[in-house]
Amino acid sequence: MEIEEYYRGHFKIEFMILEKGSVTDSPLWKWVAANAVTPMGNFHKYLIDGSGHIVKNWNGEVSIETIFDDVQQLVDSVILDDVTTVNSEENVVPDTGNANKEEL
Repeated sequence: MEIEEYYRGHFKIEFMILEKGSVTDSPLWKWVAANAVTPMGNFHKYLIDGSGHIVKNWNGEVSIETIFDDVQQLVDSVILDDVTTVNSEENVVPDTGNANKEEL
């Protein structure tokens, strides 16, 4: 309970806190350690794009407010990519397979 009180008081977190345990054997920890900076302490943050690439990372002392612009930029770029893809797909004339080739 001391850990929960400490983090809720100092970091104003609202999510559920599980009991203290070792995380270095978890698949996520191993993947992150192999692909980026190994987390140093609690609340290390990673920004991962839609393809699973780590774009940026921040230590646990960096506030969410500080990284907001980076996250927003990535989200906006993904939305823009999705809109561009949809628009380009809408401009393609579908092949119905029923057209007489000689009429074209």
